[in-house]
Amino acid sequence: MKSLELFAGAGGLALATANAGFHHDAVMEWNPNACSTLRRNQSDGLRQLRGAEIIEGDISDAHFGVYAGRVDLVSGGPPCQPFSIGGKHAGMDDARNMFPHAIRAVREIQPKAFLFENVKGLLRASFSKYYQYIIHQLSFPELTRKGDEEWVDHLARLEKAATKGYKSSLRYNVVFQLIDSANYGVPQRRHRVLIVGIRSDLNREFAFPTKTHEQDALLHDMWVTGVYWDRHKISKKNRPTMPPNSGGAWGIFLACCPECFSNLGRQCVMRLRICRRLTAGKLASGTRITSSTLAQNRMQATPVVRMTNPPRR
Repeated sequence: MKSLELFAGAGGLALATANAGFHHDAVMEWNPNACSTLRRNQSDGLRQLRGAEIIEGDISDAHFGVYAGRVDLVSGGPPCQPFSIGGKHAGMDDARNMFPHAIRAVREIQPKAFLFENVKGLLRASFSKYYQYIIHQLSFPELTRKGDEEWVDHLARLEKAATKGYKSSLRYNVVFQLIDSANYGVPQRRHRVLIVGIRSDLNREFAFPTKTHEQDALLHDMWVTGVYWDRHKISKKNRPTMPPNSGGAWGIFLACCPECFSNLGRQCVMRLRICRRLTAGKLASGTRITSSTLAQNRMQATPVVRMTNPPRR
């Protein structure tokens, strides 16, 4: 399968899509230093960039039609500065907002799928209407803006098309999700919005992968089983004591009932979200959770949760 990478930067997302099985037909980037990095890595034999044309230039001048029928995937990370928590937060009024060209690429190439990523600031309330505008345009890329039509009026047309069940020759089923890279085993917390679209005529399904790592499992490994310290070869005498506000559901349960929790070990009689509600609404910090307490709240309980092999962070 072939792909076109837009706004490539130094190639992080390009490496990921290549590792997923795509071969890059071309990689586009505006920044000269980033392009030098791409060329250097390619000349050094980096497998993920083998055979890719590295195009340095302004993407607003690109003619995407030449890739129609040549690539299956369009991917990239449009510049995040317009929507970043830092900066001026100009959003759609920022000259660096390249989402219109990402949408144009989808319209002109008509790939089987697209993948775009951006900062979580894109989901802020102040940008919510424009974000919906982006999603609707990606869903109906052929319903373009007319002449001097204001973008809010274009959005209204797109919303009517979506609610009416508009049948377009080019339509994408679009989903998005805010993810934290740490929940997938990356040793860094990095939040990103991922937008995925599948061309509707393909009748293909997509779902974001489930998390492989989580904070509650980390706390469990640190303060219940101790296997976290074992993995890192930290002797018991050098292990810290559990901080009073370690966070997460495990920390809340431990703070309230360390003996009870230790005895329960790897099998909980209640989901930890119930314990969170109990401690927040009914029990003071440090109050022992007894069997009678559990019985009194039995109606709020959910089925047994086994933690024999909790996912690891």
